[in-house]
Order: sequence, then structure tokens, then C-alpha cells
Amino acid sequence: MTSFTSAIVLRHLHAAGWTPGREAAPAPEIQALLHARPAMARHPAVAALRQLAGLTLGKVGAGQECASSDIALHWSSNGLADAHTDADLLLWQDVLKTCLVQVAEVHHGHGLLLMAADGRCFGMSLVHDAFCFEGENLEQAMAHLLGGVHSRPMLRPGRQEVHLYGKRYTRHSPETYAG
Repeated sequence: MTSFTSAIVLRHLHAAGWTPGREAAPAPEIQALLHARPAMARHPAVAALRQLAGLTLGKVGAGQECASSDIALHWSSNGLADAHTDADLLLWQDVLKTCLVQVAEVHHGHGLLLMAADGRCFGMSLVHDAFCFEGENLEQAMAHLLGGVHSRPMLRPGRQEVHLYGKRYTRHSPETYAG
């Protein structure tokens, strides 16, 4: 069971109706995917979604450093299925050498929150090609998104820079996450 200590995360979880021990069973098609791939059932995203799927936290608005985000946590086959169709997701899985599983849509569905097999969380824009490190774990990622804290941009292979928050980031920028 995932436990939470962040005040901002707990406040939003309770406002959404979450209680410790809550269980959100996956839909039959997700259960079938997990049954077909038993190793995926041990991915940390599955444990988190068993507790949080179906909850929507926060809202888009003014945040500490940038806009705060809503977080719509839900089961998705993105990352659980054998065949990924999203080229960006495949690229970043290769770069990070991990399996990324979608745990939420963020910013009114303009982005995805993905969890790696080691629990780290990443954001992938559905509007442009930005990909960012969101936190060492789901709680940190949710706290940053709900509080409007800048994500740490990542550079695509072969790219020298990326623009995010109206700023240019390079491999030498301290805010850039190397993975």
C-alpha cells in the first residue's frame, strides 16, 4: 500500500474522497493484461492505481513556480500492454531503460504522468514533444504538479536544447534531468 505524508497531496486526496486502504479494481481488460503479463502486476504503478484510480485531484491554476495541475488517476493500457503504439513512449523507455506505465492524465488531458519500474515519475506532453522528470516517487510528482513546481526537462537523444516554461534548457543547465 502506498502511504502519503505530503500535506498538499493528503489535502487533495482527502478532498477527492480517498481514504487509507481504498481499493480501485482494474477494469476487466486491464485485469486480463495483468494476468497475461504477471511481471507487470509487480510494477509500482499497479500498486498505486489499485489505491488511487478513479480520483481526480487539484485544478489548473496559479502555482508556486508555474501553473498547478489537475491529476486524473486512472487505469490505462499505456505501458501495460505488450505492444506500445506511442513512439514517444517507446523512445523514452529505451532512453531510461525502464518500463513506463501511465498512471494519470494531467493539465486537462494535455499530458500524461508515467511511472517507471523503480518508482520515478515522468511527464509526457500530448501537445508538444516535452518530456520531464516529475519526481523520485508518485507522492513527490503529485506534490510538484498540485503545487505548481517546475518539472525538470529532459533532452531527446540528439537534441542540444529544449524550451519549456519560456526558457531554453541545454545539457549544461542544472535544471535538466539526465536520467
